[in-house]
Amino acid sequence: MTTRIQSTIQKTDTLARLGGDEFIILSPYTKSNLAAHRAQELINVLHPPFELEHEEVFTGVSIRDQSTSVRWRYGRGID
Repeated sequence: MTTRIQSTIQKTDTLARLGGDEFIILSPYTKSNLAAHRAQELINVLHPPFELEHEEVFTGVSIRDQSTSVRWRYGRGID
């Protein structure tokens, strides 16, 4: 999962793992319209299943943009 997330972040971003399935990306100077685009990129790279011990594992994604208080889930903005 980390590798997929890293493929979408910029050199100026900071990626941290908070817990077993929680990650945070600090992305300074990112405007809300770009944040929405980047949220969709994250959803796109995390949507395909992972292979774990010869089994497909599917994940869910929930993204929160702290600068605008908009949450993103599966490509849709939700309030």
